[in-house]
Amino acid sequence: MDRPSDRQDIIFRADPFATRTRRFLTSIDEAPEGAWQDLVRVWFDAGGVVGQLPDYARFDILNLPARHWCNTCLTKLVGEGMREFRVVMIGSAIEAHNGFFGNNRPMRELPLKNRGVMRREFAWSLRHGGPVLSEGPYIGAVDYVRSVRRLITPYRISDREYAFIFYAFFEPYPDKRPRL
Repeated sequence: MDRPSDRQDIIFRADPFATRTRRFLTSIDEAPEGAWQDLVRVWFDAGGVVGQLPDYARFDILNLPARHWCNTCLTKLVGEGMREFRVVMIGSAIEAHNGFFGNNRPMRELPLKNRGVMRREFAWSLRHGGPVLSEGPYIGAVDYVRSVRRLITPYRISDREYAFIFYAFFEPYPDKRPRL
């Protein structure tokens, strides 16, 4: 786990899909209002303390208001030796913005252009030992979205397996309207 002085909130990368900003959240109050605070609250209520992940068995997606489920994804880091990210559940809004069905599939099989970014953000949440709010460019199936903000909350399944619940919000261009 990182020390607070080691944490970077602004990222500079040449990668066109790179994260632009990242904030490590240490309390519910640090999260923006709405879904962000709702998910961080579920993480802390499940026993999360920055530096000590809550057990996945204590997490229940039903504790998150149903209005947020369509923008929520559950991914697990599983396996022995060569571990892999496995997407367990993707909400309908994320699927529509990605342009493909992704439930119950290894992440390596998904046609994600930002797969490396997602792996990196999951890793940052584990290093931080808590919720991470990040923003970066949108790469997906629709043309009206400018960027995506994600909140990643890590959970412990076992000593070497983790789950990540994340919420994604798709920021539209001011002059474009969604056509979903």
